[in-house]
Amino acid sequence: MATINEKVSQKSKQSETTHKSMDQQTKALASLALTTPNEQSTTSKCIPTTEDTDDVIYTNHFPCSFVRDFTFYQYDAIVEEYHEKQNKYINVSSREKRRQFVSDLFLAKTIHQTAVCWYDEGSCIYSTTDFQDKLPFVYENEEQRYRYRLTIKSLSATSSTNDLDQSSIRIIETLIKQVLKEQFKSIGSVFYRWDAEVDRDGFYDLLTGFKQALCLTESGPTLNLDTTITRFYPHSDLLPFIWERVLMQAERPFRGQLTDRQYDQISSCLRDVEVTTVQSDHQKKYVLTGRFSDLPGNIPIQNQRNLLDYYKDLGFPLRYPQLHCLQAYPLGNPQRLDDLPIELCSLREWQQVKEDESMKPVPAP
Repeated sequence: MATINEKVSQKSKQSETTHKSMDQQTKALASLALTTPNEQSTTSKCIPTTEDTDDVIYTNHFPCSFVRDFTFYQYDAIVEEYHEKQNKYINVSSREKRRQFVSDLFLAKTIHQTAVCWYDEGSCIYSTTDFQDKLPFVYENEEQRYRYRLTIKSLSATSSTNDLDQSSIRIIETLIKQVLKEQFKSIGSVFYRWDAEVDRDGFYDLLTGFKQALCLTESGPTLNLDTTITRFYPHSDLLPFIWERVLMQAERPFRGQLTDRQYDQISSCLRDVEVTTVQSDHQKKYVLTGRFSDLPGNIPIQNQRNLLDYYKDLGFPLRYPQLHCLQAYPLGNPQRLDDLPIELCSLREWQQVKEDESMKPVPAP
């Protein structure tokens, strides 16, 4: 059974490799658009309060400036996926799917051969090039039986660094965030380094991240940074997580079975945890109920077979048939309950721990 540390190392390397394909033109554009005074560093500065005291105030606000004569063009866009049953295209709800599809088009220069573009992962594409004469732009692509379509409908707004307002600040902030994703994982408004060192807090991992925001102030634009610490489930298969962390049996080999007491011990820890399984040629997402069902050999399914034979026929023979299955439901469909073998489940990556009153807060650094 692979250790959790090995899993974390493998996942980090995969993520780092995947995200190093960032378009270098976009990175250069962000460096050009956002400049900071030579004397300004990104280290928090201490400011004495008065001459009669040693008290200091640490600030996280950094003055910044922007090059002149930069015009940003905002285009309304929509990413859709074709559904055969409904015989039509429907908006893609997954932010990650939208991001990946549009990013691939940017890298291939499909939208425009020379324009530098970036995407807010929602309904807007930005560029420093005016290509409204080529609109509407429609591109369809089919890959691995999935058909996606990008439609850039119209130019909806323009803004410039010569006349900073909330609109231009938001566009620049979006550009910076896209560039940061080469080295950081973005979850909401918080960024975490792909290769960050992981600290432990009980069953979970602790990662330090930061939030950033561009703000317009009376003295000019500032870049504000705030650090935060977040609990995550480790990047791990579920069985090593249960055995090594929840049951704290890392020094003992796993013998293929759990006691009734151990099932009770891990039950509450698994409630509402999201897992992924690979049962065919694609990944499925489930939410655990915290309850266990029967052994896979005792769970009947169609054609007078049982769950043990079912997975064997799929090419996933179970190594631990004496482990009770987990009860879970597909993400977004709590009315349907399925039985999942523990050994085929992995914790969903970058899954934050849901805080409750019994968990102590993590102090800020």
